[in-house]
Amino acid sequence: PHRRRRDGEQSGRRLVERLAKRGLGVRVLSRNPASAEINLEGLAVEIMQGSHGDPATLETALAGIETVYHLAKAEGRRWQDYVENDIEPTRMLAEAALAHGVKRFIYTGTIDSYASGNAAEDVTEDTDLDPNIATRNHYARSKAECEALLNGMHRDKRLPLVILRPGIVIGMGSPPAHWGVGRFNSETDVTYWGDGRNPLPLVLVEDVADALLRALDVPGIEGRTFLLTDASLMSARDYVAAVEARAGVRMTARPAPVWKLFAA
Repeated sequence: PHRRRRDGEQSGRRLVERLAKRGLGVRVLSRNPASAEINLEGLAVEIMQGSHGDPATLETALAGIETVYHLAKAEGRRWQDYVENDIEPTRMLAEAALAHGVKRFIYTGTIDSYASGNAAEDVTEDTDLDPNIATRNHYARSKAECEALLNGMHRDKRLPLVILRPGIVIGMGSPPAHWGVGRFNSETDVTYWGDGRNPLPLVLVEDVADALLRALDVPGIEGRTFLLTDASLMSARDYVAAVEARAGVRMTARPAPVWKLFAA
């Protein structure tokens, strides 16, 4: 969860930079405005304190807003934490967006919600999310539940929804110890998901921000979902070797059957 939050922060900051450079008015809703001010220092944006699960806050936050970017992520140990801090607030935000006549609602999901255990299977925008999502980690399950909720609102209430699912986000400012690559027991100790030889769906954080920006005004994409990945250029073993070479450190890396990792 910590690393996923950092991914969102890096993508979000770069998105805000791009929006501000286009001369657009940007309002950032943050539970921790002091942290947001540090992260967004030097950018001409309005920072508002509050949660997207608070109707009173949303009434003010969405005043005059034409496009909503939903990059927020929840954390917790129990599934109920994700229901209360992610799924229900997402519903509130979408309903408030409809009430304010928002022209586009851009939601950031994750490829973690796919059933990706079969290396021979191609995953596309049309691939269904994991049918056994209820058995998966809370993060992947929560994102899938939010997508289902929002798609239902698009179908029934015409929410102007666009969904983007980033792959394994890497790049400047992102932590190299990424759990999409393997299970990191420390910064230099990793257990591969399997043998570590499968190509990974990596994507640079700069490309994620560019895609989010383009989703702002490309016409006719409401109701569609887009995967944000680059060509599969590296395996987990390649990635670890690149980190070792760049950082000048020796990493301990070992393969493990995926079922054992999930059981643990």
